[in-house]
Amino acid sequence: MEVSGFLHRAVYPGPPEYMSIKMSDHPEEVVILTLKNPINIEIKGEDNFNEPEKGVRELQVVFADSMISKPNMEEEVTLKGALYHAHTAHHRRRVLMMVKSWKANQSIITTSN
Repeated sequence: MEVSGFLHRAVYPGPPEYMSIKMSDHPEEVVILTLKNPINIEIKGEDNFNEPEKGVRELQVVFADSMISKPNMEEEVTLKGALYHAHTAHHRRRVLMMVKSWKANQSIITTSN
């Protein structure tokens, strides 16, 4: 799957309660891709998490090897990778992408095979 948009970082409360950083939960930073255009997704798989999603505007992205640098976070990027549904408390959007490669400023970086 290939998608384009703008990345930003977001911080959410993590363990132990996933309720409030101010109340001593560990902060968890995630990277979110805001898509240029909403998409409909139907992920094929054998687990119970794969339901059709309509009008998805944001994906949580996971980089297998190397993270996009801060300057590239301010530019439009195109990501290629595999989509999957949220299934843990660490997943902050309905759909996530395991990024295999990305491009910005006419360059392509491969993060994993």
